[in-house]
Amino acid sequence: MDTGITSINDQVKDASAFAYKLREEIGTVVVGQRYLVDRLLVGLLGWRRRSP
Repeated sequence: MDTGITSINDQVKDASAFAYKLREEIGTVVVGQRYLVDRLLVGLLGWRRRSP
């Protein structure tokens, strides 16, 4: 069972690697506002259009 969790953790790390790079790049422009950048990314990546 431990190997399954390790495998899932590795997959999540690989799939989310772009988010760390994106945060760092945005952080070079928006200096000192890490919380704002994190919330902005959550909003952008978590947003989905609702159908009526």
